[in-house]
Amino acid sequence: TRIMAHHPKTSPITTTLPLDPQRHISAYGYTQAKALVYPKHGSPADVLNLHTHSISPPHSNLITLRTLAAPLNPSDINQIQGTYPTAPPFTQDLGTAQPSAVPGNEACFEVLSAGSGCTNVTKGDWVIPRRTGLGTWRTYLQVTEDKVMKINREGLTAEQVATVSVNPVTAYRMLTNFTTLKEGDWFIQNGANSGVGRAAIQLGKMWGLKSICVVREREGAEGEALRKEMQELGATVVVNDEEIMEKGFGER
Repeated sequence: TRIMAHHPKTSPITTTLPLDPQRHISAYGYTQAKALVYPKHGSPADVLNLHTHSISPPHSNLITLRTLAAPLNPSDINQIQGTYPTAPPFTQDLGTAQPSAVPGNEACFEVLSAGSGCTNVTKGDWVIPRRTGLGTWRTYLQVTEDKVMKINREGLTAEQVATVSVNPVTAYRMLTNFTTLKEGDWFIQNGANSGVGRAAIQLGKMWGLKSICVVREREGAEGEALRKEMQELGATVVVNDEEIMEKGFGER
């Protein structure tokens, strides 16, 4: 299971955790699963616990999923803290001692098995949550097939699939919802090396847009490396937050 950390000012960090390298099945066909849960809102370090539970074989329109990758976004932390507008429900569906919620909104899952009533997905398919709040920070889960969306996995990694529904979608809306941009137009963004910023650069390049991308000042080789990386993604101009404040920048 891969947990990916996304900080709003840095590029995504992917860490592979040895939580569940193999599928664990009991003699009765139950899948042994682990989930991070929290019984109340608060600091993640204070309220998160690792809970182990069993998942029965799927029937009807149920599917059993294995988590291939799940990102960690700032909004996920805010949900645990109780400061985000939406939050997953507190239940005892996993057999916890008290009602608890599972954090995480994005993930790439592999379908391990499907009930006889399933018509949209089959074993081996890759899927993502259809909506937020599914609770993705776990090794396995079981949901009805209408809770997920099948993905054409050809040429894609689990990390790419797991991060498609928050940052790229935000970038898409940022470039399309507020004004009409046509080929050759310019847009400017700060935090350009964030997940949303990187997606906006790539979308802009694909649509023929030109971009001014502002990043935090970094000295020496680190700053040059970031500037080169942004340009390779498709940024037209990359400047740091000190340069953009210089007199005459607008005329440049």
